[in-house]
Amino acid sequence: MLSCVMAAVAVQGAVTLFVALLADRWGRRPLCLAGCAACALWMFPMVALLHTARPLLMFLGFLGAMLAFITMFAVVSAYLPELYEPRIRCTGAAVGYNLAGVLGGALTPLVATTLSEGGSGPPWGVAAYLTLIALLSLGCFALLPETFPGRAERPAPEPAAA
Repeated sequence: MLSCVMAAVAVQGAVTLFVALLADRWGRRPLCLAGCAACALWMFPMVALLHTARPLLMFLGFLGAMLAFITMFAVVSAYLPELYEPRIRCTGAAVGYNLAGVLGGALTPLVATTLSEGGSGPPWGVAAYLTLIALLSLGCFALLPETFPGRAERPAPEPAAA
C-alpha cells in the first residue's frame, strides 16, 4: 500500500505547478470549489478501490484523491492571505491554516478509526465522513469572496451625474 501512496504523491507533486498556473489564470476560489466537489464525489469510489487490495486499483484510488486534494492545496497558500487586509494578513492566514490543520489532522484519524472498527467490508462510514467534510469545505469556500485580480467582486459603478 505504501508504494501506491508514494506513486500517487509523486504524480501529485508533478501536477502541483500546473494547478497553481491554472489558479493564476482562473482564480483561486474556482479551483478550491472544484477540488472540494471532486473530493466529495471521489471518496466512495476511493474507498471501494482501496478495499480491493489490488495495487493498480489502490493506486488509482489514491491518485484520484490526491488530484482532488492538490486542486485545493496548490492554491490555498495564495488564497488564504489574500482574504485578509495587509496589516493582519500573516496572522489571519496562519491562524486559519494551522487551526484547520489541527482540527482536520487530529480529528480525522480518530473519527476514521472509530468508523472503521469492527467491519469486514469497506469502511463506508469513513467515506461518508470524508464526503461530509468535503461538502462542508465546499460550503465554506462558496461563502468566501474571490480574490483573484480581475475576477474579484468590484463595487457597482456610481451612476453618472445628470
